[in-house]
Amino acid sequence: MARQYLTNFDLRDAFVEAVRSEMPKLITEALREHLSAQPRVGGAENQTDTFMSRRAAASRLSVSVQTVAKLIANGDLPITRIGRRVLVSELDVQSLVNKRRVNRLGEHS
Repeated sequence: MARQYLTNFDLRDAFVEAVRSEMPKLITEALREHLSAQPRVGGAENQTDTFMSRRAAASRLSVSVQTVAKLIANGDLPITRIGRRVLVSELDVQSLVNKRRVNRLGEHS
């Protein structure tokens, strides 16, 4: 039986293929673990959290995208980054609305 020698290019190609095939599974698993470890707003353990863009959050809050950007910059609205995407949790948007809700006397409820 003859020995087969691998070149650096063969090793590189094998490594790239292994990363391409396994990386999506690893990222998905890591995101699930991370998101399941996050505390839920309002004790809603059975709710599934969905994410939206800044534009969708602005639409949901009836404000401009710039206002959402200010809320994010001030730390009032947490974000999740996935690559270059900036996502806002639906539960965090609802939590922000609940924190800022005032009664008819102007007091925070």
